[in-house]
Amino acid sequence: MSDSDIIRPAEKIVGKLVALERNIATFKAAQRLFAVIDTNREHLLPWMGFAAKDKTKTAENTYNYLKNCENGWKKGDWFPYTIFENSTGECIGCCALEDVSFINKSAERGSWLAKHARGKGYAQELGALLEAECDRMGLQRIYAKIDAENTASIKNMEKCGYTLEATMLSERWCPIRQQFRDMCVYAKVKGR
Repeated sequence: MSDSDIIRPAEKIVGKLVALERNIATFKAAQRLFAVIDTNREHLLPWMGFAAKDKTKTAENTYNYLKNCENGWKKGDWFPYTIFENSTGECIGCCALEDVSFINKSAERGSWLAKHARGKGYAQELGALLEAECDRMGLQRIYAKIDAENTASIKNMEKCGYTLEATMLSERWCPIRQQFRDMCVYAKVKGR
């Protein structure tokens, strides 16, 4: 697929509650994001392996992640954002459209929020903002893979109208728990 065939999402998307901004590799951005990860490690584990201290030790690790984010935008198959709370301007997490396939017209969505940002409607809004970008990009299917024990994320997917397609048994190795984890695949398909 040529670069001209790739329809990229907006670099900044503003909703009523949150704003999503394309991840740019600056050390200041890395320090800000690392601080959120570092103060929310217990909350993010066991669902987010990147939050382990051996994975994200310093802001330099986060800076390298942000450089990879820029490569994903250039390649056109991974579009990661930092999430900001509109009322305070505070960085509260990250989200992304991943494994974007223009041939299959599909994308995986992923996100995480700081503990204090949960239960405020932010996850629903950021999901709707990502879905609107998928529509604009001509994608038909958006899906998420969620640990089968992550009941909060599962409830959010169901509340947002996603359907459980499958449970993939022992699909992902969790180094924190030192075991394979079952993953639920939730999807929303246009016209279904």
